[in-house]
Amino acid sequence: MKKQFKYPLILVVLVLGVNLACGGSVPAEPTLIPTLESTSTPLPTNTAKPTNTPKPTATEVPPTFTAVPIKSPAINEQYEVKVLSSRLLDSATTGGLIYTANPGYKFLELGVLVKNLQVGEQQSFFWGDVYIIENIDVASYSFFSGSFIPKNNEQVNAATLNFEVTSPEQSITFDNIIYLRLIWIVADEKPITYLFGFDTSPLIEIPVK
Repeated sequence: MKKQFKYPLILVVLVLGVNLACGGSVPAEPTLIPTLESTSTPLPTNTAKPTNTPKPTATEVPPTFTAVPIKSPAINEQYEVKVLSSRLLDSATTGGLIYTANPGYKFLELGVLVKNLQVGEQQSFFWGDVYIIENIDVASYSFFSGSFIPKNNEQVNAATLNFEVTSPEQSITFDNIIYLRLIWIVADEKPITYLFGFDTSPLIEIPVK
């Protein structure tokens, strides 16, 4: 039986670096994107209000084995996990909204492919079990998340998936493979190496230079 919540549901205080439409001084403010017909029109000033905003908590990270380099898959008896893309962004776009990071912060975006290695069995995971570990040894789940379960093994660019503000208690079930687009709010610090973890799989190094 698959053990759920192998890692605690946690989020570092960097979530306070998002400027949400509900108010407060935090690093990403969604703004409506003009349509193609109005490309010369300035962005509207009204904003959207994300829901299910995670509350900041923190906990110590349990000891782990040596992390896998970013170009290599992380494999255990359940999964094969590959980080397809990694980048720092000043803004992130989804569903007609632009989220912009405040000064001193960036969005760390990962495109990830997860394969189910247990043929004939479904896999389930919680968004709270998908996380990064920073240099302060505190883990945090992604602030924005998106997923896509392809049919007939079709390939997609994970970095183009729509995302939303997700809750760590939300679960996802898939049969064979799933693409993930994951976005964290991080301090604009370089160089730094993050560790990416997916449920029970080994950690993967994410270097930022």
